[in-house]
Amino acid sequence: MHELLVEAMGAYFRAGSALDVDALDACYDDGFENVRVDRAGRTVVLGKAQFMARFRELRSRGGALASPEDGPTSMPVSTVHGDQASIVVHRVKDGAPVLYTFVWRIADGRPTRLLREFTVEDDLTPLLRAIRAAAPAAR
Repeated sequence: MHELLVEAMGAYFRAGSALDVDALDACYDDGFENVRVDRAGRTVVLGKAQFMARFRELRSRGGALASPEDGPTSMPVSTVHGDQASIVVHRVKDGAPVLYTFVWRIADGRPTRLLREFTVEDDLTPLLRAIRAAAPAAR
């Protein structure tokens, strides 16, 4: 299962690097949540709609996401728990270490949809600013 999860993560990272919003949308379960925490203990939870809106906005501005090839990436461990599996990913992103745990739904022995992404990073300040800036536009 570990190799299948590594392959699924590779496809996910390639879609993200290309800002392929259709492929990303297909990766995420409708109930997907991204839970981010920083070293100061601040936490942000983004649902699928918020997460996809960020990708679409970045794409519309001609932006880009860091590719796993932009820095060291390792996927040291995974585990299966019933119809779900988790894989831990360690990356260096913009010069800083970031730790992720991705939770995938498993069907017919293969990872199919992302259910959760737990992220530990140094500082959520830029994300919190972006959320605040987007809040008036959402009203």
